[in-house]
Amino acid sequence: MYSKQTPRSKHKRTSVLPFFLLLCAALVALAGCARPGRQVLHLQGRIEAVTTTLPAPADGKVQGLIVEKGDRIRKGEPLFGVADGTGTNVPGKAARELAQAQAELRRLQAGGPAVDRAAAAATVQGALADVQRASATYQKMTNLYAIGGVSKRQVDQSAQTLASARDRLAAAQAELRQAQTAKPSDSAALQAKVKALKDAYEREAEQTANEVKAPFTGLVGGLQAANGASVRQGQPVLTLTATTECYIRIPQSVRDGRLEPGRTVTLTAPGLQKPFIGIIRENTDRELVLFSDQKPEDLPAGASVGVEISL
Repeated sequence: MYSKQTPRSKHKRTSVLPFFLLLCAALVALAGCARPGRQVLHLQGRIEAVTTTLPAPADGKVQGLIVEKGDRIRKGEPLFGVADGTGTNVPGKAARELAQAQAELRRLQAGGPAVDRAAAAATVQGALADVQRASATYQKMTNLYAIGGVSKRQVDQSAQTLASARDRLAAAQAELRQAQTAKPSDSAALQAKVKALKDAYEREAEQTANEVKAPFTGLVGGLQAANGASVRQGQPVLTLTATTECYIRIPQSVRDGRLEPGRTVTLTAPGLQKPFIGIIRENTDRELVLFSDQKPEDLPAGASVGVEISL
């Protein structure tokens, strides 16, 4: 039999409705606040080499220029100096000894005897290749000189290049031996050694010509002046092309306010085992320009790279 609903039970059921509506509204609000999925922008660009021309820092004669086209130069390595006519020399031995001691101290402070033996061995292999190349060049120059094909000055320069390469090999081999037999050492004693070598270098530098060092690790692209040549301040002496620094140009406009200079990007290329990192340098109406100082050395200028930007 049909039973008539009382006013009390009707009121109880309708009072649940506002609570249910509030619950639904809260769930909708939470869903709206949920963080959206990461947006990734994929682009294509091309490697552009970073090349600089190193000029003479003053009027005078070029000294200490023993590099040749194609030589690999490390960042901070002395390239040449310009003597002002007083007979001073470019810092040599003191600078090398100071650099070696500073590197040893950094390794000690970074982890003591836990030296990267693989990296030390790779350095030896690279230095050995430099010696072999310099030796072949010296032999070729000697043979050409015997038949009047080159000057005595060119033979002397190739001999200096070979001697420098042998010095670097000896230093690399010593570093490898140290890595293989590394033991805990006295950090204070090593710091004292660095200070003494730094003082010696500064004393030598006070008496030296204006010196030019490599602004980055790279390859010598060409020589515009020879060792001993008279130059004017600002006159080009040599060009250097970076091996790990590069620009990446994307020839299209990407209008997004989030693509501001300094933003990190991920770069990939065919054949690379892992990506490398770059940053946005410039975003114009015509192109997006990136920069990286982590480019693999075997990735040449003109190579196509994939660009991934997380937004």
